[in-house]
Amino acid sequence: VLTVRDYALDNVREWMSEYKNSIVKISGFDFEEIKAIVEQEPFCVKNGKYQRKIYDIAKGNARLAVMMAIIARETNKLESLNNVADLFEQYFETFVSDENAFKDKRVLKALGIISFFYTLPYDDNELLNSVASSFSISSDELREAFDRLHSLDLVELNYEHIRIGEQNLSTYFFYKVFIKDKLLSFAKLWNNYFDQLK
Repeated sequence: VLTVRDYALDNVREWMSEYKNSIVKISGFDFEEIKAIVEQEPFCVKNGKYQRKIYDIAKGNARLAVMMAIIARETNKLESLNNVADLFEQYFETFVSDENAFKDKRVLKALGIISFFYTLPYDDNELLNSVASSFSISSDELREAFDRLHSLDLVELNYEHIRIGEQNLSTYFFYKVFIKDKLLSFAKLWNNYFDQLK
């Protein structure tokens, strides 16, 4: 049994083509499964309204459900689960403020860029030069930031591609870099990439 993310599925499918195989797509968790997770220690979210709200927002994503359960337990306020942006802020802000690497705007920009593209080929100079140029940074700075993030285990470098392994962390950094802190221009993102990557 192998597990693989979507970005590497084609490679694995090619490697496995000479063997008898089948692919099983894993779906998100249903309400009862999310409820079972958030009811357990250390979350102990037993209130049905909280459980339903967590399920509705998490949409089957167990990681997001766990994040919400932590916030629900800490605040004990249903309205604390209303705004997903606030939820990400509360969950990740301590982590970001504790790590020196995040004081470097190049590192944050690199995270924002990876978050948008989901995965980038590490050794494709033409593509990295194009992306870096779009955001007025050099491809060398971008690669240096990727290497630093990889050494901190914040990004994965697999199959010669760089990506953020944790989907929720990726969503948070997209929000932080392009929306909240405006370190990179959302307008440039829109103008340069919307037609290709709707």
